Amino acid sequence: MWRILFIVLVLLFPINTMAKSTASDELIDLTNFSISNKLTIEEWQVIIKEQLEKNTAVDIVRELENSYKVTMSEDENIIQYQTEATLIKDIFSISYRVLLPKDNLSHPELIVILDGYFWDEYVMEIYQETIESLNRNYFSGRESIFSWLKINQDDIIEDGTLEDGIINYFNLQEVETQFDNIENKKNVIKKFIYGYTPLWDNKIMINNTAQNMQIAITEDEKGNTDYIIGTPILIHEY
Repeated sequence: MWRILFIVLVLLFPINTMAKSTASDELIDLTNFSISNKLTIEEWQVIIKEQLEKNTAVDIVRELENSYKVTMSEDENIIQYQTEATLIKDIFSISYRVLLPKDNLSHPELIVILDGYFWDEYVMEIYQETIESLNRNYFSGRESIFSWLKINQDDIIEDGTLEDGIINYFNLQEVETQFDNIENKKNVIKKFIYGYTPLWDNKIMINNTAQNMQIAITEDEKGNTDYIIGTPILIHEY
């Protein structure tokens, strides 16, 4: 239920209701927290979305077709062009989607997805170079960015529990906690934490309350605990 809710939130919130920070990169802030606390980063993802004019979207499709294998699919509402995931220097992958609505009312949309499974200084350098290239070539500054990473707690951090460490490090405000016990093939969801950090301008409004961080705490069948942190909302499928 909750993973469906998170995905639906991304689809339903108009991207112009979100403020995007130009001064910081949320994923790098999250990885810096993880590394400073000697936490294992198991997986990360960044999704960048922006609405486009139709001519611009068509030009991007043509450009992508010159560099990637592009597949086209459609339903009664949308034509979608999608590239295969392509490795960047063998450290993370990138894929592109262009959505062209069939009506004349909706705007086309470009979606770029970056996926990685480890993080170090070299990965950060290539990641930053890739983001800068995407900003130069595809995005205008009005894009929406959704980031998340999955970390594993090997030891208790100095200030107490990992949850307290996250709250203190990011000065998390308006904190809410929900417990759940939904089982699926992989994990049991134990707890969700929601909050707002003033470190980032990127946010969404839910019930007149600003939110820009969500945390899912999961436990697998062996009792191992993972933390999935997303901003401004989680879109990870557990």
